Amino acid sequence: MTIAAKALDAHGGLLIEAPETASLAQLERDWIIEQFKSAGLLLLRGFQPDDAQFYAFGRRFAARFLIDPMPGRVSQEVATELQTVAPGDQTLNLHYEYGITPFQPDVLWLYCARPARAGGATTVCDGIRIWQHLSAGTRELLERTRIEYTLTLPRQSWSGFFGVRELGAAARQRLAQMLAPIAGLEHRLDYRDTLTLHYRAAAIGPSKFTGRTAFLATILPGVYLDFPPARLDGGGEIPAALLQQILDASAELTIALAWQPGDVVMIDNTRWLHGRHAFRDPQRRVLSLCAYANFDPVSAAMKPLPIGRPVI
Repeated sequence: MTIAAKALDAHGGLLIEAPETASLAQLERDWIIEQFKSAGLLLLRGFQPDDAQFYAFGRRFAARFLIDPMPGRVSQEVATELQTVAPGDQTLNLHYEYGITPFQPDVLWLYCARPARAGGATTVCDGIRIWQHLSAGTRELLERTRIEYTLTLPRQSWSGFFGVRELGAAARQRLAQMLAPIAGLEHRLDYRDTLTLHYRAAAIGPSKFTGRTAFLATILPGVYLDFPPARLDGGGEIPAALLQQILDASAELTIALAWQPGDVVMIDNTRWLHGRHAFRDPQRRVLSLCAYANFDPVSAAMKPLPIGRPVI
């Protein structure tokens, strides 16, 4: 079976279209990895997978999946890590998956089983291109700036994610063992078992699979509404002029992926930000997987990884 990749858009990405009756399982793993490392964004169209086939495709490239613990992200029958996307039908601005945490995965997969009748496109933007479009003064600021993120999580959200079943002092000890070694992260567990995380990370840095400098911060408004807005390290507000320049650059560079039934997108989550256009259709069904990558050419077996992947 001969399959070629072609340019998706002037702003990046590759489109891989299926010959008649082809399935995701027939795609050569090493070839997909090669295309993915280069482009960072693959739109796979015409393969018409079901939930199980989509999950099997992601599993071929994953070392460890992550499961989003937040309410509204519904796990599917095929696998717990196969989940619905962020709930709601409002616009979501560009962000990285888990981008306000030190647990940011390498790869995000999205699968559209049923698109919205109108709206609901997924938006994507190359962080390398954003960086290149910023002014010299803004780049200088970002090079010496770290961003501070704050998350407050109830026990039902964090205990499953970290696998902590203990209570009280035992829970504090387990969390300390896992979280204390992560650079840039401070944590506190209060008497109500509410976990507060303060995470400081670089605003720019190398994308994992190219080594090229990319804009890495998840700071645009309208994404993580349940948490305080990101701030400059030390507590200062992010300047409105800086946010506006990033909004302007990303608006020029963003690709809107108008979903077709069966579409699969594979995103380098260390390089490409993603978001969503608003829609009004309760039947829209888009599922997600995210994982630390296993691109080992010898084995695609799942394997454990140390918790945490700080971007410092």
